[in-house]
Amino acid sequence: MAIDAPPITRRERIAVVALTVAFGLVLALWAVLTPLFHTPDEAAHVDAVVHVARGDGWAAPGHLRYEGATVQAQALVGHVPTDQGPTWGALERRYTHQTGVNQMTQHPPTYYVLAAGVLHLVHYEHLRYDLVVLTLRLFDALLVLALPLLAWATTRRLTGSPAAALVGGAAVLAVPQVAQIGASASNDPLVMLAGALVTWLGVRVVTGDVRRRTLLALSVALGLTVASKATGLPAIPFVAVAAFWSGVGVLRPAVRALRALVALAVAGVLGGWWWLHNIVVYHALQPNGLIALRPDEPWTGGATPNFGQFFNSEWTGLGPTFWGDFGRAQFPMTPVLTDLLTIVGIGGIVVWGFRRGPALRSAIALAVFPAFLVATQLLNNWQSYDRTQFIGGVQGRYFFPGIVALVALSALAWRRAVLTPAGRARFGRVALVTAVLVAAYGVTVGYRGFWEKNQFLVTQDGLHRLASVSPVGGAGVTVLTVLLGVALVVAAVTTWWAIPAAAAARTRAARSEEVPV
Repeated sequence: MAIDAPPITRRERIAVVALTVAFGLVLALWAVLTPLFHTPDEAAHVDAVVHVARGDGWAAPGHLRYEGATVQAQALVGHVPTDQGPTWGALERRYTHQTGVNQMTQHPPTYYVLAAGVLHLVHYEHLRYDLVVLTLRLFDALLVLALPLLAWATTRRLTGSPAAALVGGAAVLAVPQVAQIGASASNDPLVMLAGALVTWLGVRVVTGDVRRRTLLALSVALGLTVASKATGLPAIPFVAVAAFWSGVGVLRPAVRALRALVALAVAGVLGGWWWLHNIVVYHALQPNGLIALRPDEPWTGGATPNFGQFFNSEWTGLGPTFWGDFGRAQFPMTPVLTDLLTIVGIGGIVVWGFRRGPALRSAIALAVFPAFLVATQLLNNWQSYDRTQFIGGVQGRYFFPGIVALVALSALAWRRAVLTPAGRARFGRVALVTAVLVAAYGVTVGYRGFWEKNQFLVTQDGLHRLASVSPVGGAGVTVLTVLLGVALVVAAVTTWWAIPAAAAARTRAARSEEVPV
């Protein structure tokens, strides 16, 4: 059921634009602040993209080998100033050997084909190796740039509240790991964008948009999501539920069931082909690309998997790597903050997110997406632990396809927890300031970890190391840092200014939220 929302005001538009610009500059700064190949599996992703750009095709899982150029590019980082580095083409001509196993062909080739097209556009062979990586990082940053906009639009549609929507748009800044992963060379940004589009369109559908073009757009977005990465597969049950519940009270159940089937069929044609291919050829939904390096190891001597150890590893690993554990999960934000954010976020959704009211059905449908993300990751990790005696895959970033769903559910929950317009305005402002401060804090943690050996200092040696390694040099990093500082202040001020007016407008236009569905 749709909840009436007041028209979008000029203040609200300015705030949303300011938040999006600030997020874009956060992405840009992470792209030049993070040392090359120092995000999860970045070297493997870059290598796989270059293989496609060279016309090598898409090898069977476990059969792709690292190019010598990729290995040498990693060896140059920190040892040769980037402005003196060779071009990627020069590396390819000199280092022609292949080595090791690149596991990325266990994923669909969609992202890698798109990224290879970008490399061809910029004639990557003639670019310095660091600029090749930076090009891929900036391409990925463009993919996720719209996350604050989509979080705002989804939350506005779900709650009918412009104030809650503004807080939802700002909340993306409160997850610095989203920005670092979004500005890295990886297949994660594509599935993050696609998952966010599925969330926004799915909320539109489940809240009463029964137009065929909306359902078709949702199907296409789902097809892109599942064609991007296995972490997009949990979007399937969400779309099925959203499409079936679309038009309750308006369309007959048989019609709604047919619409859901059509939506899934279209998505299956667009994105399901890869997974069907895996089942037919490899007899597995996603073959293990690292099976040669991490083979199955049965438990012996009466030993069995330790659930307590598994649970502890998941809890201590998923929270930090969701909120902010930078580099290759080397430099975490303080556990006090990440634990608090985790408890407040989950607790708010559980306690207030599913109370009776016009948005109950929509909230239940929306929760299907993150619930399946969590369940599938825990199940996969447990099965892997049972097979190999190794607890792996503990990565909070695998929840990022559902980041907009989590933001919207949190906004709905906390809006219900705070009852008065004045209280909601105060809470929104506190949440806004918190998000901006956490975004800035995340950048400082990354800088200190990468360049200051985790010391609470800014030293000449650290700045010199950053300047010599960053693709844009010290001047470029300085300019981006200043621009980001200004953008965060502008975003905070414009959104702070817009929240009370938005809260008052919603109060005047809102229906009672106590009516049962």
